[in-house]
Amino acid sequence: MSHLMQTFSQPPNRTLVVIMGNLRGGERAWETLQRNVLDPSMADLALIIGQLDEEELNDPLVNLKPSLIDRSKFIWYFQEYKDWGYAVDLISGTAWRENLLKLVHPANGPFGGVEGQDGSGAIIMMIRWFLTNHIIDFGLTKKYDKFVITRSDHYYQCLHNVSEFPVGNKQVWIPPGSDYFGYTDRHLIVGNDDVLDALDIFPTFFRGELERPDRKLNPEKLIKQVWEKKGLKVNHFNRTMFTCALKTDTTRWRRASSPVPNVPCLRMKYINEYEMVQHNCPPIAPPNPSFTTTSTKTVETVDCKERYRSKAMRRKCYTLQDAKRKRAKLERTLGLTC
Repeated sequence: MSHLMQTFSQPPNRTLVVIMGNLRGGERAWETLQRNVLDPSMADLALIIGQLDEEELNDPLVNLKPSLIDRSKFIWYFQEYKDWGYAVDLISGTAWRENLLKLVHPANGPFGGVEGQDGSGAIIMMIRWFLTNHIIDFGLTKKYDKFVITRSDHYYQCLHNVSEFPVGNKQVWIPPGSDYFGYTDRHLIVGNDDVLDALDIFPTFFRGELERPDRKLNPEKLIKQVWEKKGLKVNHFNRTMFTCALKTDTTRWRRASSPVPNVPCLRMKYINEYEMVQHNCPPIAPPNPSFTTTSTKTVETVDCKERYRSKAMRRKCYTLQDAKRKRAKLERTLGLTC
């Protein structure tokens, strides 16, 4: 008598969480993304980030890489421009420089990252344009029902189950706060029918589909104008995440200063976000008493030339010393040490 064995395969995830921009916030923040967002939402992860040092990431002697790299199903890299105006030119040429650039204030306007402009508005919008192209090229609106467009530097203090948010029919979801008279650019939940419209900020702006911009236009106001033009309906959910930073994180805007209670090495960027989260989530539990955060600012070194007579052993010694220094730096970058 023969027995037929039936194999049951898990259905593919139908939600894609996209991390945009450089990897910031460190491993303690990313652990909350995985525990409170990706796992309960049964979501895949994509990264669209600046180019990483592949040689260092794959160095077996360093033996350390960001956990988000291994978790990601898609990783797309974009060029880091010294002047992001050259990236903006990729959309539809240079006419925007004459027609729009001069109309908005250079401080914190939508063209931050372009030479002579403050903030990061153009960088934010160009990453969205790059992401749009990847979504189209990979046919992702057919593979996923729901998209979460967010950043890496969020600490999710409690559950953020994206499955609970209804999308479609032009419905989008964002957290309250950090809107600056428009809509926040830091976190978005949107359906596959509307994700391309939600990301289509600069192209809509450049096509002249909006009113003439006023001098005080900022990225948040621009997002609001575009979404209203496209008929997107904005809903707010109770905030369960706050923006955070490590001391080693780079930024074009506000630096974090206040420490996050019970989270070693981590600092909060916007105290109003943190306070909103405290109304919606249980307090952060203290770290394990056995946990210690060891500073690795200095790495113990030996005099390879003095210790070894063999040139081969000296080369090996120098290689190991270099790997130790790289690992110590990476540990600080990932927030594993302070």
